[in-house]
Amino acid sequence: VKKIISILQAARSKTLQQWKELDCSITIVANEAKDNVRYLYTLDKYFGPLAHASPVMMEHIPSLMNTVFMIYCTSPYYNTSEHMTSLFLKITNQMINTCKTYLCEG
Repeated sequence: VKKIISILQAARSKTLQQWKELDCSITIVANEAKDNVRYLYTLDKYFGPLAHASPVMMEHIPSLMNTVFMIYCTSPYYNTSEHMTSLFLKITNQMINTCKTYLCEG
């Protein structure tokens, strides 16, 4: 994108401003994605126990909820109700599946 912008500047193109805006938008979204990955990675250690059909899963729920709360409080991008709703939906669906597996196999 940077090369395209420099070429458009040299050519005095009428679309230069649109390309600059596009570059800015891409940068913002890429930074948001990197930040979200960094925060969501902190949940990774809970998903192993959460996926195993065992009552041991219950021991990890308070720490998991605390980590989700910390993400909500500190993340500049992931602290919206839409993101939190989506995250809780995924977590609870996994918990339901784990419980069903435990009940059916145990």
